[in-house]
Amino acid sequence: MTTSPNPAISPKKALSILTCALLAVGSFAGCTKDDEKADGATDKSAAAVPTVTAPPLPKEPTFKGDPVGAVADVKIVDCPTEKGEQTAKIALTNSTKKARDYAVMVIWLKNDSGTPLGSGLVTSKAAAPGKKVDLTVKAKVVDKADRCVLNVKAGTLK
Repeated sequence: MTTSPNPAISPKKALSILTCALLAVGSFAGCTKDDEKADGATDKSAAAVPTVTAPPLPKEPTFKGDPVGAVADVKIVDCPTEKGEQTAKIALTNSTKKARDYAVMVIWLKNDSGTPLGSGLVTSKAAAPGKKVDLTVKAKVVDKADRCVLNVKAGTLK
C-alpha cells in the first residue's frame, strides 16, 4: 500500500507561520519615512528632555579603617525641595554604646531618579551614644526636587 504525501499544511503549522509573519511585520510597524528629516536624521525634538546639571557630590571624608553604613541613626527633620539655596535639618542619634564619628550626605533627587539636583555634607565627631545631635546641611539645588535621601557612614574620621 502506498500513500501519497499530503500537500496540505496542518492547521497547527499554518498558525505558527502566520504568527511568525505577524510578528515580523509588527516589528516594522512603527517605522515610517515621516520620522526622518531630509538629511536622513531622525527627529529627536519630541523626545528632547531638558538637562539640568547639578554640582558634583561633595567629596566624602576619609575614615580610619572601613566605615559602616549608619543611615538608621539619622532622621530628616526638614528638607525643603525648592530650587535655590536650601538647608536640610537632620537629627543624628548614635545607636551604639561607644562614641563614633559620622559623615552625613543629604542628596536632593527628582522622583526616583539617581541624578542629584543638589547635595551637601556634614560631619559630626565623637557623637555620644544615645544622645541626639541636631545638624544642618546646606546645598544649592539646581531644580525643584521631589525628595531628599541620605548617605550616612560612621567610624573614626581621619
